[in-house]
Amino acid sequence: MHFEKGDDPQEVHRLYDGNTAYCRHDYLADRGLFHARTLPDCANIPAIVAEWLVGLPFNRYLIMVMILVFYEIGGSFIDDLAFVILATPVLYPAVVKLGFDPIWFGYWLVSNS
Repeated sequence: MHFEKGDDPQEVHRLYDGNTAYCRHDYLADRGLFHARTLPDCANIPAIVAEWLVGLPFNRYLIMVMILVFYEIGGSFIDDLAFVILATPVLYPAVVKLGFDPIWFGYWLVSNS
């Protein structure tokens, strides 16, 4: 923002107050995204889910089909991209432990969405 001599002080105060409110909102949004991203890692959720999926007494291809059906059902309730962003960090370690190539998992994921 650029202020000139003779600008209305109330207008300057209104602009400054609006800008700080925006900055506070931006800061809180960044903090929320940081915690949403780090909480699953801190709670070790991906490792727990991976161990549970690998421990199932089913063929690895059947488990992959169950994962893709999970993506299909989850994408029915919220936007596909949003669900992929939420679920992939949790299910990716399981896919790797099952012995699937991550590139093919990405291909299956995108073609299924």
